[in-house]
Order: sequence, then C-alpha cells, then structure tokens
Amino acid sequence: MALTENRRLNKRDGVRFTHPIAASTKVFRGGILCMNSSGYATKGAEALTLRVLGVALEQVDNTSGSNGDLDVPYEVGVFNFANSSSGDAITAAETGKPCFLVDDQTVAKTDNSGARVVAGIVRGVDDDGVWVELGSHNPTDVVTTAEDLLVATGAGSFKRLAKGTDGQVLKMVSGAIAWAADAT
Repeated sequence: MALTENRRLNKRDGVRFTHPIAASTKVFRGGILCMNSSGYATKGAEALTLRVLGVALEQVDNTSGSNGDLDVPYEVGVFNFANSSSGDAITAAETGKPCFLVDDQTVAKTDNSGARVVAGIVRGVDDDGVWVELGSHNPTDVVTTAEDLLVATGAGSFKRLAKGTDGQVLKMVSGAIAWAADAT
C-alpha cells in the first residue's frame, strides 16, 4: 500500500552487516563468509550450496552452539585473497571477470567443471594475491566473459554456456537460455 504520511527512514551504510552463524561452525576474521542452503553463515568452501556474503570482520566460534546462537559481522567491498594453484591461477587478464570460491581465503579462475560458486568479480592481481569485489555483484545478473557466458540459475549458482558463434543470440529455447540463430 502506498504511503499516506511520512514514514521513519531506516538505513544501513551498505557495507557492514551481521548474519546468524551455522551450528558447529567457526569462522575467522578476514575469511570469506558464505551463507549455506539453510540460511546460516559459514566459512567459504568449494560447494555449490553456498552463496558468498562478504568477509568476516571477527572470529566467531559457534562450534558448540546451535544454528543462529551467534551472529557474525561481515563487510562487503574489494578484498585481497590468495590465488589458486598455477593450473587455475587468476591473471591480470581476468580483471573484470568472475572468479570462483575455493575456500575461505582462496579464489580460482574456473568453476572446476561446475563445482564452485562465483566468489566475486576480479578487480586486480598483484604480488599480494587477487583483489576481489565481494557482495556487490547480483547473482541474478548475467555475467559475460570473453570465452563464455555465465547465466544465473537461481540460489546464487550459475550455468556456463560455451561461447556462441557469429550470428547467434541468447534466447529462451524450450524453457532454457541457449544460443540460437538471430532471426532479425
């Protein structure tokens, strides 16, 4: 229903939040923080059921607690993380492209044949590691790369479509997004 009088304006700064933590979980300050399929915070890991929230601002130990007993503060923004091994390492050429979650401190160039969720967007690579923008990308957006197209399939996961050929466009084909000939 539309407003008929002034209302109280509630606002957050847009970068710091808290989230209830999962049972039997310990997260570390500076680690990539995720949300599991039950809606509780947990540390980053290679699992398709996770959605990246941001970076934990403090260590929270809920190893002897139940779901939601404690909250973990986290922040979104651009942070530096470890680069994956040389076979899946991120280079400066990946700047502006999505990178994928390996664990709570490591990101990789590929999704490991569909086993990893998108961690964030690569903003730079230097001797300290990979600068990744966390928490501000929208998992429902379509993210394009020079080689592939990542299409959101829901719950923060993506489907990789191989690069289309000249004259093709993305269309809904039998209820799924696919490359098809452009009929225009």
